[in-house]
Amino acid sequence: MADTARPAVLRTLRAPLFAYHGTADTIVPLRASELLAAHAPGLVAFERLPDVRHEPHNDPQHGDRIMAAVRDFLRERMA
Repeated sequence: MADTARPAVLRTLRAPLFAYHGTADTIVPLRASELLAAHAPGLVAFERLPDVRHEPHNDPQHGDRIMAAVRDFLRERMA
């Protein structure tokens, strides 16, 4: 993808980014996170969370799952 097709803010991204999105989110479209990951390949690690709604990190049912994914992302980047 040519740099000109990327949103300007993503052209300045230099550090790895972990993004996650619940597939049952009715507030923010899943496509927004998919586009973020597509526009910054190699920098954005993206995880779809099946049947998870908006703000899964605040949901006791999914909090441990989210924190484990963040921990794994950090471990990979710090290795």
